[in-house]
Amino acid sequence: MIPVLSAGEMRAVDRHTIDVVGIPARSLMEHAGRALADRVRNVVGNDGSIAVVCGKGNNGGDGLVAARFLHGWGFRTTVYLTVERDELGSEPLACLQATERVGVPVSSISTPVALDATSFTAHAWLVDAILGTGLSGGACGHAARVIDRINASRRPALACDVPSGLDATTGQVAGPCIRARETLTIGFPKIGLLLYPGADYVGRLSTADIGFPRQAIDAASVSLWQVERSDAAARLPVRRKNAHKGDFGRVLLVAGSSGMAGAAALTSEAALRAGAGLVTLATPRAVVGSLASRLTEVMVASLPDTPDGCVSPEAVPSIRARAKSADVLAIGPGLSASDGARATMANLAADWSTLPTRMVIDADGLNHLAAIGATSLPAGAVLTPHPGEMARLCRTTVDAVEKDRIGIARSLSAECGAVVVLKGVPTVIAAPNGLAYLNPTGNPGMATAGSGDVLTGLIAGFSGQGLDPVDASILGVYLHGLAGDLAAATLGASLLAGDILSHVPSAMRALTTG
Repeated sequence: MIPVLSAGEMRAVDRHTIDVVGIPARSLMEHAGRALADRVRNVVGNDGSIAVVCGKGNNGGDGLVAARFLHGWGFRTTVYLTVERDELGSEPLACLQATERVGVPVSSISTPVALDATSFTAHAWLVDAILGTGLSGGACGHAARVIDRINASRRPALACDVPSGLDATTGQVAGPCIRARETLTIGFPKIGLLLYPGADYVGRLSTADIGFPRQAIDAASVSLWQVERSDAAARLPVRRKNAHKGDFGRVLLVAGSSGMAGAAALTSEAALRAGAGLVTLATPRAVVGSLASRLTEVMVASLPDTPDGCVSPEAVPSIRARAKSADVLAIGPGLSASDGARATMANLAADWSTLPTRMVIDADGLNHLAAIGATSLPAGAVLTPHPGEMARLCRTTVDAVEKDRIGIARSLSAECGAVVVLKGVPTVIAAPNGLAYLNPTGNPGMATAGSGDVLTGLIAGFSGQGLDPVDASILGVYLHGLAGDLAAATLGASLLAGDILSHVPSAMRALTTG
């Protein structure tokens, strides 16, 4: 797992490293500046001159160190200071003096007149070391004018730590912001680099390891992590050679209705592809025939239905009876928004005790939970809302969800005691203990009807094999996105949910083979 930090957590890591471990701030700045210069050299090659635009803080100090190294390596390098020299902190000032002593030209653009007289277009690349992670709110004043001029120059920019103008904690952009082609973040990724709209300003993201000790992460109580491929691979269930189907879980799926039988089919097949030993689809009588002929490996059971082909509340005793032999219950895909489906969900939610403690609730199941106000769930439950469903569950707006994806997922998880998988970019997996995880896989082609049904089946299938809800969610989400990436590599940007499903075996193989 890669720790993902807020601006405050990064400051805490800095303080611990300097004050407790005893690594001097100037040493950290030298390492950061050298890493920045290395990245510039790797990206730029010998492509003309470099302008390093520096502010007054530690971000500016990193830029000044980088300018010194680039000059020493033979690059035509110019430093532009956005502030007066007496505004620099002690460490950045020392870096400025060292940079000047080796002969790097330094120009002041600390006034509008000086800025107007400067041509950034004279340089092949611009290095943004203006604001860094200390920004709260939007860029304003002279810094905002400098950012606007850099963007207007249309020269490629490489940002140090975060693009100037981006809130490193929230990903919000409240004013002018550097549109970077490359961003080198220092130490660890910052939350705002991975969330939208901020992620649109980052370009290609890389991370510089400058020697922060692991104990500093522990001391800062970091609680957000990005999943790596090795994390997903480590969670894949291992099959003994003498295993049988009963060892891999019995999944009961309550899904489907007239006109939405496809959702039930996709979820059922995905649970099998995840490795579930037995999958039973309990579905309204009206669609049993069509689904039974399509799903030859799934046991299809008939539920009492309403005249319009939706599940009837009379189905509740049958669902509870079948649940007695199931390890996990998945409910919701294609269930419909009907009154009958809502009454069925309300009756089930009135007494979770006779149902499996492990369950996955998605789609219409979530909408019905929101409508009936069910807030307490079994400890093994996983909710998989998209932003619209999340807004209904939390009685808020989609815009509010998107502005605080991590916070709102954590809040709902703590409230209902379930794991919350908030789908989107990036998908957030929040656990009731406050830990949260960001998924790096997936692509825009996966924004298609049925994609979420495949994810529900994968999580249910892994949960049925004994993975705890958090691990099943981490693996299911990562594998789902990886299957989508493999499908897009073969088929292009326009995918069907079935394309994602058909690439699940290849994604599993990729996890095990690297």
